[in-house]
Amino acid sequence: MEGHANALQQLLLPHRYQMSRETVFPSPTSLSWFMRQNRERLTKAGALLQVGGRNLIDEARFDEVVVEVGRERAAA
Repeated sequence: MEGHANALQQLLLPHRYQMSRETVFPSPTSLSWFMRQNRERLTKAGALLQVGGRNLIDEARFDEVVVEVGRERAAA
């Protein structure tokens, strides 16, 4: 049960995530766009969850997806 509590502590509201990563997502709109474009991938990775009708971000997993997507786009 303690593992779940630790996992829940890693969840952030999108605006808090965006504020801590302004270099990558300079505005809430840029983060929203990324989430729309990559929703399926983020969900499969466990990076984006919806609880109580609100989006929550697992910051470590979300960061991994951002890096993967960025590498793929740079290589394309």
